[in-house]
Amino acid sequence: MRRFNLFDDDALHADDDEPPGYRAPYAKLAGALGASRLAASVVLLEEGRAVCPYHYELVEEEWLFVLSGTPTVRTPGGEAVLAAGDVVCFPRGPAGAHKISNAAAATARVLIVSEHAELAATVYEDSDKLGVFGRDLRMLFARGDERDYWDGEGPAA
Repeated sequence: MRRFNLFDDDALHADDDEPPGYRAPYAKLAGALGASRLAASVVLLEEGRAVCPYHYELVEEEWLFVLSGTPTVRTPGGEAVLAAGDVVCFPRGPAGAHKISNAAAATARVLIVSEHAELAATVYEDSDKLGVFGRDLRMLFARGDERDYWDGEGPAA
């Protein structure tokens, strides 16, 4: 049995390449637990920090578990302040759009659990981008960059 403690701050790290406001310490649990069908991350959100930009998933459903603190969640219906013990589901598609941030002085600890697809797509409405993600794939496009299916294809052989 593999084990991960959600309250072990020594297991968390922040990515230096993320812009200010998004450098939140986190840990991805799937690898540590040997999981292949579900993904999860525990994240510490200090005041003024966010997990990621406002977005929705096209392939994966996500759940948010508030372990401590009072994070703010933006959804298509507006913003709501959550409390420890709250659980929220972000369904696939535009109805599940969300951004998790912390406006409170106290640090918030959240657990985000999602389906784990081999290939996933994410829409970022505020910046009008589409992201496509896979094992060794990370591609982001402005939605205005669409191409016709046959664009650049030569004649049939």
